[in-house]
Amino acid sequence: MANNIGVFNLYYNPLLVVDRSEQRLEKMARILGIPKTKLELEIGQVRALGRTRPVARQIAPEYAFRFFEQQERYPEFFLASESLRYYPLEKAFSHVVGYLSRIQSYQDYERLKSKGYRLDSWLGSFGLEKKFEDYLRGSDGAVLVEVDARGRPIGTGAGEAQPRGVNPGLRLVQDPYPGNTIRLSVDRRLIEAAHQALMKSPTGVGSVVGFEPETGRVLVLTSTPGFDPNSYVSLTSTMTEVLGVEFSRAVTGLYPPGSVFKVITSIAALEKGLDPTKKFHCNGKFVLPNRAFKCWKKEGHGAVDFLRGLTHSCDVYFYNAGLFAGGETIGFWALNSTLGSAMAIRDFPEWAKSGFIPTPDWKERKKKEGWYSGDTCNLSIGQGEVLATAVQLAALYAMGANRGILPELYMVDSVANAATGEVVWTGASRGKILKKAPAVSDGTWNLVEEGLRRVVEEGTATGARISGARIYGKTGTAQNPHGNDHALFACYLRDDTGRARIALAVIIEQGGHGGAAAVPVARLVLEEYLREMEEEKRAG
Repeated sequence: MANNIGVFNLYYNPLLVVDRSEQRLEKMARILGIPKTKLELEIGQVRALGRTRPVARQIAPEYAFRFFEQQERYPEFFLASESLRYYPLEKAFSHVVGYLSRIQSYQDYERLKSKGYRLDSWLGSFGLEKKFEDYLRGSDGAVLVEVDARGRPIGTGAGEAQPRGVNPGLRLVQDPYPGNTIRLSVDRRLIEAAHQALMKSPTGVGSVVGFEPETGRVLVLTSTPGFDPNSYVSLTSTMTEVLGVEFSRAVTGLYPPGSVFKVITSIAALEKGLDPTKKFHCNGKFVLPNRAFKCWKKEGHGAVDFLRGLTHSCDVYFYNAGLFAGGETIGFWALNSTLGSAMAIRDFPEWAKSGFIPTPDWKERKKKEGWYSGDTCNLSIGQGEVLATAVQLAALYAMGANRGILPELYMVDSVANAATGEVVWTGASRGKILKKAPAVSDGTWNLVEEGLRRVVEEGTATGARISGARIYGKTGTAQNPHGNDHALFACYLRDDTGRARIALAVIIEQGGHGGAAAVPVARLVLEEYLREMEEEKRAG
């Protein structure tokens, strides 16, 4: 997800007195393809400081070679190599991997210099780069340069012939060593597939989150728009180019879950005793004394039982099921799942968002108002004041796949010494339980899972149907007071043995219908995952 590449930086020694310095500066700018005014500005700052400092960074190789051919003419300048971070996934993983930036102020330098940082050192400033700065940061090497009375390194003066490769004026005083290597749980192919699918979605704005239900390993996490972390270490970039897109919709974006929430209402109603064969008639609306609630299907679904109601996401069925269960019961099951409280990926607890689940008790305490049947109707279909993140929704379906158990979610497997491979820190949770739902009967789990299977096979998510794959999911179309509806889809996949392999949540901001906008994104990710499963089988 990130590696290092070597680059050249141009340094200037302000203590070395040379003739025709302005003309030499102009020639140097031409040699290196740097605007003269920019080089002039940097040199002016170095002169004011009175110390050798870099005046141009990341010199392209062709310009560096041109300089090396003429370097003896310009002793006040020299090129030095530097290891620079490179992010091959660019925008696709930017919100997680983060970026490096130079130390931003002298105050920061004063705070960090005791740890070996220089004023121009790179520093992890966001994401994993910031979180694991102490592990990822290596140590710079140091060379002592002896100079003559004119400020020139010994061994470079006229007539001082030296054996090739030998310079008596240079002495290594500190060996460099690389930072540690971090091993992540994420799957690069899934991240790339998800990011490309999001970019092709109706709005190009959204998120994909996927976990391994048995272990809690994060397999995919990406959101758009992203930013290119390479721009932070690019010579031509400015900080303002990337500000405003650091917001990770995958972990901090809050949305009404819409019909994805109906698994909660299903469990609440069935566990309270709702007969799954009982039918409610849907003519496209549900009328209360003071308000009418619509079904998404204007002409209605006709007579609907539980399985047909979940398969075709009939709102009228779930208004009735929700009123049977009651707002307090639905709230209980929601708050004992992954919703309504901070659901964190262990490596980023500071990013966790609680979302929100309104309940009768909350409304009475906070609003000093009673709870009405209309509130229950809204809650039943994941609307009203209900809010959740993509992480919470993926975790909800992972929990469902495990029949009420959710392991701790994590992304960092281990940290190892780059030179020896020795593991210096391990973060793998190995099955640590994060959440456990109250007991749910096997009959309820079986009914809900059968309904989710039918959603994919014959209902609102047929776009996710893949031959030979066992996929269980639910679409959602969430009302958005600020624009078009949000599109959602959450699901999990079982292999031939029944093992839950991946749980996934997709949200497309203002994407419209979940089946039309979110399902195609999920399908592309699932297809890539299935290809990997097949490759594993063939490999033995």
